[in-house]
Amino acid sequence: DADIDILQALVDKSLVRFSGGRFWMLETIREYAGERLAESGEAEDIARRHAEHYLALAEEAEPHTRELSRKWLDRLEQEHDNLRAAIEWFATAGRTEPCQRLVGVLDDFWGTRGHMAEGWRRLQSALAADLRPTAARGRALLGAAGLAIGRGDSAAARQLAEEALALHQGLRDTRGAAASLFVLGHVAAEGGDFQTAATLAEESSGLFREAGQDFQVLEADWLLGWALRGLGETERARSLDERTLAEARVQGASSIQAHLLEQLAQRTAEDGRPADALPMFREAYELDLALDDRWRMALLACRLATALTGLGEPERAAQVLASGRAQLEDMGADPAWRRDEDEREVARLRGELGEAAFTEAWEAGR
Repeated sequence: DADIDILQALVDKSLVRFSGGRFWMLETIREYAGERLAESGEAEDIARRHAEHYLALAEEAEPHTRELSRKWLDRLEQEHDNLRAAIEWFATAGRTEPCQRLVGVLDDFWGTRGHMAEGWRRLQSALAADLRPTAARGRALLGAAGLAIGRGDSAAARQLAEEALALHQGLRDTRGAAASLFVLGHVAAEGGDFQTAATLAEESSGLFREAGQDFQVLEADWLLGWALRGLGETERARSLDERTLAEARVQGASSIQAHLLEQLAQRTAEDGRPADALPMFREAYELDLALDDRWRMALLACRLATALTGLGEPERAAQVLASGRAQLEDMGADPAWRRDEDEREVARLRGELGEAAFTEAWEAGR
């Protein structure tokens, strides 16, 4: 409940600083204050209250970060060190259930904002500490499964999602079951089993609709479009993508809009119309930039390379693809479906440019 009036005397004496809407201390002052706190005998109680406060904040944020709200993602970014401290306190104190609750609701933040490697590590640690089939474990399993996809570990994603599905079905948690089916469908699509992916996407969409999760219905319909394209039903897939995009615009679901625009743009480029793909790539990028969605911006850079190659600009294509791959590497991501497509594009660009020119463009892009 502190405000500038209450803390003005400390600010006047430079014991506390105030800027950017936040109070903070110089490191030497902070160390001294920490020592005094330890001597007071209140440190453990205050650490507990701190951790519980940040668990409440993260759980309040989760419905919004699930839909990639820029406001809430920025707030979690600002509080990331406090969230880390809360996770570490719960873990050290043996409070495994709230620890799983906390890491479980941060998965979208970690994945979107480039903290995938850290999120994976923290989720793995929390899951290993408590094997009880609780709702908290179910949410953490889903978070870990989603990050496993981003890391390119389809086997781990499948195993985690299968456990999450059984757990959520046992708890009669419709939304959790739907999310588990969505991850399993994604893994099936990555593995080329598009019939299974289509079946799971439709089942997931139905359960999300039953649970009133409109945003997740759009995600499941995106997955269905991917599966239909893999089954050779290209016209039906394009029609579904366009219908889902229109609904996403109505809902104001900008992240889904960006996702679908990016996918439609890549397919348009692959169909031999790279110039027509560029406006869709641009709109998708502007939406991603507005959300500060670092994950999708990296993926978009990789996909844009296909259009640039088609436009007869292999040097720029190599630079852009290298940039996207470097961004993914920085965040600890290597999605299997993207890796395979990028390796094919690299081979094509090496052939067009020659080894020396390709290497120069690649290093410049990185």
